[in-house]
Amino acid sequence: MGINKGNTISIMGRLSESPKLRQTNNGFSIVEFKVFTEYDDNGGQHHSDRFSIKCLGKTAEFADKYLSIGKKVCISGSMQEKYDKGKDKDGSIDYEVIADEIEFVESKTAEANYRKEHPELNGEPEIDADGFYHSDSETPDDLPFS
Repeated sequence: MGINKGNTISIMGRLSESPKLRQTNNGFSIVEFKVFTEYDDNGGQHHSDRFSIKCLGKTAEFADKYLSIGKKVCISGSMQEKYDKGKDKDGSIDYEVIADEIEFVESKTAEANYRKEHPELNGEPEIDADGFYHSDSETPDDLPFS
């Protein structure tokens, strides 16, 4: 897939989820994931945006093999509109980036430091200063204590 010169976009950010590989009936690879970008506006307010990314063919196979949640990348490709009629009559329009190129943009040392600051990316629960794990789930009702 070549770069569409009339519709190009480059996004630099971190994966907010690990790539999900699927294959068509004829074995063509497709990977989808999301990338988030962070920035501060003129008033100092912090913002983040999420972008849906789709990789096809060899780019999908590369993404599946080398990308993981938290990895900082630069994605170059084209923006594509997805129309979803859904339950409502009007439907909705969503956008995704069809990736032509993926580049790593930070060293392994910088990535390791980022992962130390964000242990939730390592697949292990965060431990507080008292040695307790944090959990987003509520306490189940069937525990023998309250």
